[in-house]
Amino acid sequence: MIPPLIKTFIKNRSYLKKAGVVLEYVEGDGAPYIYVNNPIIISSLAGYLKNRNAEEGVYFRGEAGNHAHVVPSLFRENSGPMTDTRAIQNRFKAYNELKTAVLRHYNKTVSRFKKEDIDNLFQHYGIKSPVIDMVDNIYVAIWFAMDGNKDEHGYIRFMNTNSKNLVVSDLRKNHSSLSLRLHTQHGLIAKKNVKTWNAKNILYDEYEIARVKFPINKNIESGILFSGENMYPDISLDNTFKILRSAAWLKDKIAAIEQKYKLEKGTLGEVK
Repeated sequence: MIPPLIKTFIKNRSYLKKAGVVLEYVEGDGAPYIYVNNPIIISSLAGYLKNRNAEEGVYFRGEAGNHAHVVPSLFRENSGPMTDTRAIQNRFKAYNELKTAVLRHYNKTVSRFKKEDIDNLFQHYGIKSPVIDMVDNIYVAIWFAMDGNKDEHGYIRFMNTNSKNLVVSDLRKNHSSLSLRLHTQHGLIAKKNVKTWNAKNILYDEYEIARVKFPINKNIESGILFSGENMYPDISLDNTFKILRSAAWLKDKIAAIEQKYKLEKGTLGEVK
């Protein structure tokens, strides 16, 4: 059944048919979504949901596929959520050891790593973490939905983060601008208040309030501000990326921890 909020949104925009806009709710195809053939209208939905949830925090996730679940990168397996609780906890122990190693290594040389949340840095620089990333810019979300997408459609998830079980961090406010990638992406992070991870609590599905499917048009992607060069500034512009990327010890430490916990190579990610 179509959610009342979405039903009202579609009903009140029937006038868009005259402009050739297709706007419909689809319940099949893996997971429910709103299909819109004109990406410009996604901004209308974003504004509508923010307005109707004005006291809460509604943010966006751009994705290349219509995935059934919202799963932190650390707990993904074969493109889906891990199901073995013991394996989940083992992987989290490995992750925590890596965090400790990074904080210890940069304790005296990079002060921002002590002041800022390493989970957030890891998530945005290629290391897999138990948090989920979002953006507060619909155009950035559209870019992520298109980036590397070989399909004909992209997807935007709308996440309502107003929950006592979540800690939301606006990376632009809480992190140094030397970590440029966090700022060019208008990034935010949501972290669950979880004492012990298991197969039941690794998902963030409950915070999704809507999803959009739209056709990809490569003509949308043009100009420096809508390019990979802007979303992922290179080491000449992003100081934190330079530090992490040039750290040979970190690459070796990741490999050693993965081996210690009997994890496959790449389980904890890599700086990229």
